[in-house]
Amino acid sequence: MNRPKPGLRPLTSDEPATEVEHHSRQAFDGGDGGGYDGPMDERLQNLEEFARDARQEFRTIDGHLQKLEDFAVEARQEFRGIDTRLSRIEVRLDQTASKDDLAYAINGVIKWMVGLAITLSVAAVTIMTFVLNNATPKATGSAPPAIFYVYPGQAPMPAVPVPK
Repeated sequence: MNRPKPGLRPLTSDEPATEVEHHSRQAFDGGDGGGYDGPMDERLQNLEEFARDARQEFRTIDGHLQKLEDFAVEARQEFRGIDTRLSRIEVRLDQTASKDDLAYAINGVIKWMVGLAITLSVAAVTIMTFVLNNATPKATGSAPPAIFYVYPGQAPMPAVPVPK
């Protein structure tokens, strides 16, 4: 991206100067060569070309930056939507029973059903006992003795009939 252009290199004091470069330095340093410097035009042309390339690259970078800013705006809007949906899910989760809640409720119902069955069984046995004890009259004292009258002149009847 930032490659130096051919022919555009800085002069250092360690390098020997050519006659044109030496003349250019003297012209600017001493003022005897006037305002024109031949190699300066080439260097200026290279700098202008570099500036045009830099402007073009900056325009490209501006385009990419604009795309990134647009993407950031869209992402923020999507995140707001996700945040809204997430808050709705959290509210539902707060109102929804967990496995532990369901297990506790089921155990409570089972305990109540077993307790109710035992209570109803005990109540049924108690009512049946009360009804059966009070439905038949109770005997007062002992049963009256059985009296058998035997008249004289009658023969007792045999227990087994006599064959004829």
